[in-house]
Amino acid sequence: MSGEVVSESTLATLTVASPILEKDTLLALVVAVAPPLQLTVVTKKKGNDLSLELNRGALTLSSRNAILRSICSMALHNRLDMAPYFLMGGNSSPSGATSSPSAALAMGAISSWMSVADTVRKGGEASSPEGLGQLLDHLDAFLATRSFLVSSPSATLYVNALTDHWILLVPRTT
Repeated sequence: MSGEVVSESTLATLTVASPILEKDTLLALVVAVAPPLQLTVVTKKKGNDLSLELNRGALTLSSRNAILRSICSMALHNRLDMAPYFLMGGNSSPSGATSSPSAALAMGAISSWMSVADTVRKGGEASSPEGLGQLLDHLDAFLATRSFLVSSPSATLYVNALTDHWILLVPRTT
């Protein structure tokens, strides 16, 4: 027997190009706090690779938003939605005490807000000056009576979805 220990405990493998990780603050933050024994990160020096392989290749995700939500919830057995992080506001558990209609609504809301940020990021209709103005007006009205985009007792990925919007909007409006 050799002294080498081989483990297949990794639940997911993220392949990401260095330029993407350097520019995407939210992705870099989530990857930094992900449990290293559950998520293997393969970094490529060049290119625009971004994929998450789950269950030894049984499923591969390539959408940034799906990758972020998976890492924060189901892909790593909801580990980043427990103390001390609660990146999904404690709403990602599919059963037990946290399973409720409000949890389902919260999970749908983060998906929606992340989709809006993605539309702006990709240069969609919302990234035009008029579209950005409407989006800022909508965010301003929405946050006039709320602390967060989605009901949550603490700073979560929902807040980071707002940060995602802010990172995209500030350079375009100044």
